[in-house]
Amino acid sequence: MRRWNTPGFPHKGWTHCYVEDLGAPTHCCEMCGIERVRFAHRMEHHSFPQALLVGRTCAAKMTDPYYTTVEVVVAREDQLRRRAGRRRAWTSRGWEPSIFKPGAKRVVVDKKEFVVFPVPEGVRAQVIDQVTGEVFGGGKVFENWQQAALAMFDWCWPARTKENSR
Repeated sequence: MRRWNTPGFPHKGWTHCYVEDLGAPTHCCEMCGIERVRFAHRMEHHSFPQALLVGRTCAAKMTDPYYTTVEVVVAREDQLRRRAGRRRAWTSRGWEPSIFKPGAKRVVVDKKEFVVFPVPEGVRAQVIDQVTGEVFGGGKVFENWQQAALAMFDWCWPARTKENSR
């Protein structure tokens, strides 16, 4: 659908809500209908009842001012691109055996200890904040330690940026 040519449809004044990495360019831009989108930008407008998922160029054109917005939109996509690279390398990051839980693996990143440990049903995962001592996770069971490790990564670093992140 080519909404840029639709009379009365709002072209400016949209609010950028977030951008999400879809992993591959599988989405069609809901504003221009042409671009194959990997990074889907969710846009909302006060006079349009539904949000649109659009590509980088349309997201920049729909918000004000255009030239400043292009830099912000590109920065958000770059942030997600770097995240995707870190996620690909996450399970080979240097996990070491834990001395506290037999059969467990651990890695420390950003003052957080990530631990995966075997249970009779499979593998569980926990994140321990080394500053506060808080423990997160441990409830869900995974088939293997790689799935558990990637679930922790996704929980700590979601594949979506917020409006005010850069």
